[in-house]
This record gives sequence, structure tokens and C-alpha cells, in this order.
Amino acid sequence: MKTKTFRKLSPLFLGLSLASTSAFAGELTYFKSEVKWNGYEEGYQKVEGTVALGSYKINDTFKFNFDVDRDYVVHTSESAAKEGWDTSFTLSQKAGKVANADLQLNYKINYDQSQEVHNDANSTYSVAYIGQAILDFDLDSDYYFSVEFWAQGGVTDGGDLQDDSGAETNFYFGGDISDNWSFDLAWYDFYYYNENEEYKLQLGTENYLNYSLPLTDNFSFMVESYFEAYYMFGTEAKQLYSHIKPILKYQTKVGEKYSVHATIGFDAVKFTKLSGSDAELNEDNELEVAVGFSF
Repeated sequence: MKTKTFRKLSPLFLGLSLASTSAFAGELTYFKSEVKWNGYEEGYQKVEGTVALGSYKINDTFKFNFDVDRDYVVHTSESAAKEGWDTSFTLSQKAGKVANADLQLNYKINYDQSQEVHNDANSTYSVAYIGQAILDFDLDSDYYFSVEFWAQGGVTDGGDLQDDSGAETNFYFGGDISDNWSFDLAWYDFYYYNENEEYKLQLGTENYLNYSLPLTDNFSFMVESYFEAYYMFGTEAKQLYSHIKPILKYQTKVGEKYSVHATIGFDAVKFTKLSGSDAELNEDNELEVAVGFSF
């Protein structure tokens, strides 16, 4: 699911100085920058730099979300390496109530670019235009439930954008079970996209169960349990992925507004299975280290 994001809405480091007028006063409500390194046993490495992730409130109705990432993939046993950009820009609009649910409309553009470092001829580019409606239902304050409706059209250069057009419906449910336990469940339904001029239906789910334990004022420990599964109707394509990842996190305030953080995690248990496809999944346990700041 190429364009899918758990509703961690995004921001932009370009154009953050949207001018305030007498009608509204703009405000950068969230910003994050981070570098994350992932390492595997066979020498495969990935570095993802979150250049800018955040949200800019334009007024009480509109906000602008952005996510700009720089990616590097290296395999020490091979000469080829990849690098590229993953970007997402979204204008979000509050659109009133539907029954007892708040309606939000999103207008989103993705731009992804990647290339082989040692062979620029393999460069590919993708652009997708997405319309999205989100219904957030009022629940107990400890839990949330929402439904997403997607419609997407796109263009591609080099054949990199597989999902040219289509629609889907997604369901989310999650919240805090206790002071230490939380969960997030997602069901991707009616995934109906054009692939090689042929529409196919896919069902999928992504689920988190997290345990967190504060250790000191700055250190905390978390165990992330994750399960993902997809099935494409009419084919043999099935995908299962799960891991249990202990994570140690350090976070401290710098002044009144900023905070810096560092995390280290390791897939203590990992399971992957893919069928009906030539794609390869790395089976190695994954070490993950990240440092960054936010406000």
C-alpha cells in the first residue's frame, strides 16, 4: 500500500512563513526532525533522514501538514546503493459534523524520487494526487474510532507508481488500556487500485500493542508488538509480518519549547512470510537507532 500512512499527519520546511492577516493568525503547531539508522545482520543498512515533519495551523478550519524524508539504502556486499526523497504535503479542512462524527477533508500530494547511486539511468519519479475524507467518532476519552475514505489519481514517469488510480476504505480503533498499555488497530478494506490496467481487490490489517514504562525523568522503556497482513484476491499474493521490539528512549527539554530525543530498538522476535510474489523480505533481526529534536 504505497500511499498509506497511519494518520500521523505531516508538515513542510518550505513556506512555513505563511503570512498572517487580520482574518487569521498562522501557527506552526508541531515540528520534528530526525535521523534514523536501521542495520541488519547481512550488511544491509538504511538511513532515513526526516528533514521536516510537522503541522502548520492556517486558521480554525485549515491546516497544512508536511513530511519531507531523505532515504539512503546501502548493502556492503554489493556495489549498488539507492538514495531518494519521500515527500507528502497535505491541506486539511474541518468540514463540520456527520451524525456524531467530525468530518475532515484532506487534499494531498506525494512526490517520491529514487535512483541507483552508481547508475543514474535507473532514476524513477512518482506523483500521486489524493483526496481523503476522515470521520472521527466521539468515544470515551481513552479511545478513538475513525473511518477513512480514499480516492486517488496519479501520474508516473518511469513506471514507478504502481497504483495509478483507485479507492479504499480504512477503519481505525485504538487507545489506552491502562497507564502502561496502549493499542492501535487498522483494517484496510476495499483496496481497489488499477494495476497494469486491471483492477484488483486487497484486504489488509496493521496492528500495534505497546507497553511503556517510565524509568526516570528522561528515560523510558517500551516494548512494541506489531502484526501486519495483506491478501490480494484473485492471486496467490499474501504477506505476513510481525515483530516484538524492545525500545529504550531518552528525551529531555531544551528551553521551554524544544526537546531532543534518542532511541535504540532491536527486533528480538521477527517473522516474515511472502507468497505469490518475487519480492524479497529481509529476515534478519533489525537494529534501529534514532536521534532528533521536536517542538
